[in-house]
Amino acid sequence: MLSKISKIEEELNHSKELAEHVLKHIPSAVYTMDKDFRITSWNNKAEQITGFTAKEVIGKKCTFPNIATGTIFASKNPINDKERSIETKDGEIRLITKNSTLLRDENGNIIAGIESFEDITERRRIEDEKRKVTEIKSQFVSMVSHELRTPLTAISECINIVIEGITGAISKKQKDILSIAQENVERLSRLINDVLDFQKFDAGKVKLLIEKQDINEAIDEVYNTMRHVIKERNLKLELKLQDDLPNIPFDRDKIIQVLTNLVNNAIKFTDNGTITISAESHINNCIIVSVKDTGPGIKEDDFSKLFQSFEQLDEVSTRKEPGTGLGLSICKEIVQLHGGKITVESEIGKGSIFSVILPVRERRKKDRRFN
Repeated sequence: MLSKISKIEEELNHSKELAEHVLKHIPSAVYTMDKDFRITSWNNKAEQITGFTAKEVIGKKCTFPNIATGTIFASKNPINDKERSIETKDGEIRLITKNSTLLRDENGNIIAGIESFEDITERRRIEDEKRKVTEIKSQFVSMVSHELRTPLTAISECINIVIEGITGAISKKQKDILSIAQENVERLSRLINDVLDFQKFDAGKVKLLIEKQDINEAIDEVYNTMRHVIKERNLKLELKLQDDLPNIPFDRDKIIQVLTNLVNNAIKFTDNGTITISAESHINNCIIVSVKDTGPGIKEDDFSKLFQSFEQLDEVSTRKEPGTGLGLSICKEIVQLHGGKITVESEIGKGSIFSVILPVRERRKKDRRFN
């Protein structure tokens, strides 16, 4: 009988030593308290963060400066406290996040408490610096873009005045040269707009005006805007729209921007053939709007690059116009803000299909995006 008791005591001591070892070396700062709010353990990480040793705090009331207070025992459930400041033994102010849990007996009486805390001072400092850098960058981009837009507008207006013959007659050759200049001014304006849009998304400053409306009407607007451009490129533009589509929540201007960008991309990479815009409902409670082209297609290995910022495919020699590599990245951001996603299907020599998938119902903020 005595040997059995000794064995049990030995096992209990071993378990206690193991628990103490784990508590001592756990990467988070952890300490425990009894029902009288006295600290019963204080691990290495807690010493490291606060400067106070276990010998200095164990057995004392839970009155350690700004960290532990008896108030955590007032709740019947575990508490996740918000960030708070603490003063270390050396008088340094640190920022921590704290988690507290109560331990109760079978009658619901509090028998102990355990707290862990993380020092997030450095992380918060880096986050604050990043925010400042982002704000400075945003202001710089806005300022430079504004300074570029002003002369571009003046150049464009001057070119138009000359092309329209207001300043006098010009030859066909002169008009052709001025038209090329005008196209490049417009392209530069689009590049500036892309950079500005990217900066807004990067800074989290994009807001949507969501209204329930007819997606086909938005597609019609894109069609009417782009058909003249497509005709000049000797391409065909087709619409294949499902008539009975339900109204869905979306920002009209932003979705038109997405579709216009997709059609422009199709134009860039299609020398001949047809570009088709289609819309249809899907069994997954969503609407799919697709832009299909008869261009050279995209290698599957390049799919992952398509929606990355400033990323361009290797086949740049096939481009009719260079770009920033931001267009599809911006499209992805816009679609995701709608709770949807954008996909691509393509095969070399058989064209590409870019599809925008939008939910029929507006999703809650915590579930804004498709997985």
